[in-house]
Amino acid sequence: MTKNSVNINEVLREDYKSKTNKFNGKYNKTTMFCLPMIDLNISGKAVAKFLKNAYLDDESFQKEVARPLFLLMSVRSFTDRVWVEFYKILTTNEFYKTQFVCDYVVGMEGDNNLLMIVMQVPKRWEDDFDYFKASQYSKMSKDYKSKFPQYDSYGESREWGILHKSTTCKDQIARSFINPSTTTTEQAVRFRKEIDTWDECYDSVHEAEEIYHYATTNNTKINGEVSSSWADCRT
Repeated sequence: MTKNSVNINEVLREDYKSKTNKFNGKYNKTTMFCLPMIDLNISGKAVAKFLKNAYLDDESFQKEVARPLFLLMSVRSFTDRVWVEFYKILTTNEFYKTQFVCDYVVGMEGDNNLLMIVMQVPKRWEDDFDYFKASQYSKMSKDYKSKFPQYDSYGESREWGILHKSTTCKDQIARSFINPSTTTTEQAVRFRKEIDTWDECYDSVHEAEEIYHYATTNNTKINGEVSSSWADCRT
């Protein structure tokens, strides 16, 4: 490794000190629950720096791809060293190149380029992907759930609690719905017991949040080369 090269683990997994995080509305459900299917982590340096959100579909995308994930990236400069290494990993690394489908520019956001990278979820996680789309989080496999740590700097992680329908998660739901000034103790206890009967401890996957809805610009230069057009996007 040369002095100026970036280690793959550093690019994908090193913590990036971002002022926004998954608890203040930055990320949708696809980002929270599906990135580990392609071995990406929202706390990874490059992911936190460039990823705006992941999506289940792009309404303008015209190719059939099994189990696609659409990664919307916001990039100020395509010559940024971290971006160059991150893009190289996603498109040419031995593991990721079997999942990479294509990329295309979707527009601008201020001074940043918006680039969509289409990845394919490995067949190993096909059932888990289907459970997610059906909003059946707790039915996802034990192997896939193991990708989510039980604790983070906030305590029990939100995702782990949802996937396991944990007591902590249920208690948080109860507290968020109960108004101490108007709810009696009896009502609070009854509502908490009702939560135990729920199929899931999180709301459903909503199309408005999980499908990208903006127009695409083709034949725009990315990293010095013309980006993939619809016709070139491979399956």
